[in-house]
Amino acid sequence: MDTASIWLYGKEKVFHKNEFEKIINASEFSLDKDFKYQLICGTCSSPATFVRHKDGRKYFRHPKRSTNALKERDKNCEKRSQNTSRKSIKTHNQILEQTTLRDYSDNFKRIYASINNWNEDELQSTIDDAKHISVLKLFKYLETLYDFQLSKLKEKFPDKFDEGYKLNQLSFKDKYHFYYKEHKGMNEATQLNQRVDFPTKIAILDLIKPQNCIISRLAEIKYLYDINSPRLNWRSDEYKKVYLIEHNQQLEELPILMNMLSHEKSEEMLQWLIYSYLTTWFQIKEKQKENEAYLEDYERTDNSVNEYTKLKYFLGGLFFLSYKKSNRDLIENWENKYKIFKKNFVEILDQQPYYCVCFVPQVLSEILSRHKLEQWYKAIEEVKLKKVEHEKTKSGFIYVAVNNDVYRDGNGFDDRTKIGETKKIEKRKEDYKTYSADGYLFMKTWFVKNRFKAEKIVKNELKKFKKEDGAGEEWFVLSVEETLLKVEKVIKKYVEKEGYFQDDYYKNAGKGFN
Repeated sequence: MDTASIWLYGKEKVFHKNEFEKIINASEFSLDKDFKYQLICGTCSSPATFVRHKDGRKYFRHPKRSTNALKERDKNCEKRSQNTSRKSIKTHNQILEQTTLRDYSDNFKRIYASINNWNEDELQSTIDDAKHISVLKLFKYLETLYDFQLSKLKEKFPDKFDEGYKLNQLSFKDKYHFYYKEHKGMNEATQLNQRVDFPTKIAILDLIKPQNCIISRLAEIKYLYDINSPRLNWRSDEYKKVYLIEHNQQLEELPILMNMLSHEKSEEMLQWLIYSYLTTWFQIKEKQKENEAYLEDYERTDNSVNEYTKLKYFLGGLFFLSYKKSNRDLIENWENKYKIFKKNFVEILDQQPYYCVCFVPQVLSEILSRHKLEQWYKAIEEVKLKKVEHEKTKSGFIYVAVNNDVYRDGNGFDDRTKIGETKKIEKRKEDYKTYSADGYLFMKTWFVKNRFKAEKIVKNELKKFKKEDGAGEEWFVLSVEETLLKVEKVIKKYVEKEGYFQDDYYKNAGKGFN
């Protein structure tokens, strides 16, 4: 038969006989051990094997079966499989790809939260934090430096950029092979203690189109895999054995996901992802007491910590300490450290123009490639399940908000707050734009199992502060700080008494629920 289906971490893709060898060598494939990668006959759904003869013939076939197994349903299977056209295969795979991309686009924050085992409160907290004016100013600063440094580099190396624009016209396949060859050459030069001058062809290509960084990263990992480099820390020996399958699937999906996140309409999503990842990474390094390594004198020559890693640490620290008092209380002498982080961060970007332009795409490439595709697919399914269950229950959010028209980012009107409930925070924010040009500023949200009951309890506790002049049921004469303290106290008591989730949520969450 000419066609078969392969299941990669729960995602089906149909292959033609001439395409399959690009994915995995038949000698590396085991039907017994690698169930997740099992080939399936597209017609009868029974196991199939890839065959490649010395004379060049290639095809899929069923393993040896008993006479009893060859019943009416199967006897014409191979003949019917051969009738599947290449066009049909391509259309089928494109539909699957678009479906997956739509899942990513619509639910990316929840998908990433699921991978990290964040609950609703933790997710919403990161969303709100990433939109704070102090965080946005840091991203704006990065954007300004990006434009400045890129302009300088183009003026200084016009010939190299002209060559880079031609390289960028290469097909995806040729671009990948180019990166592989260049990484190989740079690695060999480093082994021989040969100097590699900036900007390299890799750097120029990344600078011209930062989305290329994911192709470069995957090509470098593949080269390190081929030479069995100790620089690669494998999760397990089993994962190393099947990495080629994972790698080839990443080549198909991660650049698409990278382009989605790099789109101008995805700016808020991208900033949230970078903010969430770096603040989390920073906290991990702090707990591991590795911070001193990143604060070393820059004149050291042993390269114990590379510049990219230092940049991650410094920006993560700036994000973490930018405005939250609760975060600052966790870091001893935080004011001095904040100044050091900023000084060192700016110095590195000034000395390393490549990172000034490509730092964010590099971090994004790291985020996307550090998780197995199995984790992404599993997270998608978990989000779908939770979404269905969420719609069935009374769960949702309690929020404290102010009218942004008068509050102006926390610097003005501060004696009237709004307390309400909603199932979907983002939708409620959009709804409020009807009443206010700038919408409402959501100061904090709490996820609860029964939003109606929780709201009633909160408002009852705060009824003496309720505004009576026809302002509706949700306005209270309290400062933001006072409101947050009082609501937080009530919600804490509510959760302790009522629990966090609906009982039926656990029943439907599955064994993988955290």
